[in-house]
Amino acid sequence: MIQHEIDIPLHVLARKIGEEKAIRAWQRSRDAVRSLVDLVDSLGIGCSMQAKRTLYLAGDELGPRSLKTEVRLRHKAGIEARYLDRETTGSEFGIDRRASRAGHEGACHWNVL
Repeated sequence: MIQHEIDIPLHVLARKIGEEKAIRAWQRSRDAVRSLVDLVDSLGIGCSMQAKRTLYLAGDELGPRSLKTEVRLRHKAGIEARYLDRETTGSEFGIDRRASRAGHEGACHWNVL
């Protein structure tokens, strides 16, 4: 599996290096994975590469408020993300957590033939 999401949340990285630089880093990471998927497709490599959704659950380090901040900044960066409250996290994923952040195409996986 390849995940474009950097190991540090966008809003945390923005505090460390500035919002503009953090957004560019996240966009470049996302674009690199998209380019890889496109390259595999254009070369006709039969590995069943597929985009996958990501889910980050609220916990001790990033609670609901931090997840909301993360989603707002991802939207500003043009990166799809959804904030999910407890009810929505439970109904969509069957997980009981205070909140979560879902992303579309945050990762991809393939089957090696």
